[in-house]
Amino acid sequence: MYRTILTLSIFLVTLSACGKSVSSVPRIPERGLDAGAIIVGPTAEGHVYATYGIGADRFPPPRLLFFAGNDIFSRDIDATLRSIYGSGGVVASTFRLEFGSATGARLQYGVLVPSSLVVITASGAEKPILYPTEEHLHILLYPFLPLDS
Repeated sequence: MYRTILTLSIFLVTLSACGKSVSSVPRIPERGLDAGAIIVGPTAEGHVYATYGIGADRFPPPRLLFFAGNDIFSRDIDATLRSIYGSGGVVASTFRLEFGSATGARLQYGVLVPSSLVVITASGAEKPILYPTEEHLHILLYPFLPLDS
């Protein structure tokens, strides 16, 4: 306890001796999505289907994370998402991660197989969906419209 207080005191004295307050330490500026990251969008509502990257967290929940592999299911889901976002009216943004290279995100969200979707709700809850069908995607992205519209 004594060492912690002493260490913290030394740190604050050193920081103040440098002429910088804690609040004036520069922060990394927030950037928009990387150029070329957007696959489809933004829609009229401001939602996108994009590769996951810098700036993806600035889109408010709900958000969908699509872990795409190199399989037929991933290609079908990708084609469906492109079609949905091309028509507009969606209520969430979807971000595509490559299953093979997104190891950290896979561990964080518990994704074990490609072609998985993770829904991050407005409350921050995470709901995984394995192999979502076209109907699943319509229900998630158009929750107030009938499937045949």
